[in-house]
Amino acid sequence: MITLFFCPKPFTGEVNIIQRNAIKSWQALQPKPEIILIGNEPGAEEACREFDILHIKEVEHNEYGTPLVSSLFKKAGECASYGILCYINSDIMLTDSFMDAVKLVKDWKDRFLMVGKRLDVQINEEFNPSVSGWIEKIKSHSRETGRMHACTGVDYFIFKKGMFLNIPDFSIGRPCWDGWLVYQARRSKIPVIDATAKILAIHQDHRYDNNRFDKNGKWNWRERQIGRNLALSNGLIRDISNATHRIKNNRICRRKVYLWLEPGMIFLANIIKTIKLYFKATKEK
Repeated sequence: MITLFFCPKPFTGEVNIIQRNAIKSWQALQPKPEIILIGNEPGAEEACREFDILHIKEVEHNEYGTPLVSSLFKKAGECASYGILCYINSDIMLTDSFMDAVKLVKDWKDRFLMVGKRLDVQINEEFNPSVSGWIEKIKSHSRETGRMHACTGVDYFIFKKGMFLNIPDFSIGRPCWDGWLVYQARRSKIPVIDATAKILAIHQDHRYDNNRFDKNGKWNWRERQIGRNLALSNGLIRDISNATHRIKNNRICRRKVYLWLEPGMIFLANIIKTIKLYFKATKEK
């Protein structure tokens, strides 16, 4: 039904646990998706053998050694067995709600882009799929402690094969490329669906690799500027709040929310959740 593709970081330290958790959650989906790992970071080949997933080693990079989004999407499109593709970040765990959303949208239109917000969750252990109830444990923990991320962060893109054939040379994991994809879909009159209400996308919190940042802890200026220049020269930047549709009550509906209210609503919801967690922790003490 769908091909997931991703570009991992090296399988070391906490990232190893996070990426293994993500892959395990994808393989637990029903029907089982095709999974393609693109890149040749340390541990990638071993992970592909262990999990029996397709491995594409060669990918184009920028001058700093960061994989190019255009190359990832091109190679996935060439090798995918299914007509629906999903790029997903390697720290995102999925549950059965993901496949429910895919079933809902697969025959809806000839072309579409489905995105959604994530829940930021602290997960410190590697899960064992052979243990009964592991998915339910993750879902419960995520809904209780997770924080809804802002609409500016997009961690998965579900779309039909043949879309996004001419992506500028954005670098994966760097600013602006995700917003540009949303912009390009809107510009091409392709419906953009916000699946936040349907898909539970669990982002496992982690430290970020140092080569993203300068000595002051800010984004690497050169790669950041490259991304911004590419976005501005090839259009504009959009995000999930610019979706034309959303999933509501298992139906795809045109979006009527006042979009300018959304950032404030997310901020308020996160404050309320923080207060609840604080009083719960105080009570347990």
